[in-house]
Amino acid sequence: MTTWMLIEDEPDLLEALFIMTQLFGTDGVAFTSGDEAAAWIDDIDRGALRAELPELAWIDLRLPGTLQGDDVAACLRRSSSLSAMPVILTSASPLAPADERRLLARTGAGRLLIKPLPPLDQVRQIIHDAMLAQQ
Repeated sequence: MTTWMLIEDEPDLLEALFIMTQLFGTDGVAFTSGDEAAAWIDDIDRGALRAELPELAWIDLRLPGTLQGDDVAACLRRSSSLSAMPVILTSASPLAPADERRLLARTGAGRLLIKPLPPLDQVRQIIHDAMLAQQ
């Protein structure tokens, strides 16, 4: 079964994302802060944690704690185990086109989705495209 890494601090949206993973026939490992996610990435890289590696990261940009979503994406890109994983960023705040391009280039993310999220069939296509682009 495919696993996704979900990083979202809003409980209702995190629950909806878990439901979405089930509808898509996948599973998820979830974090509510960037700090938790970065610690998990470090544990995976050190071999301190054995887990099925996710095939996609879905990361909210604004998170509680020290590390924000773009910091977590940077951690993924430096990871010896997870660096090639496709990343989709989400935000409740739209960015100017130039800022979005810089963010995507800096984080290695394939896409920034602005909340509210598009319909489920569009989300499925966005995820499919992100995974194909990363191969």
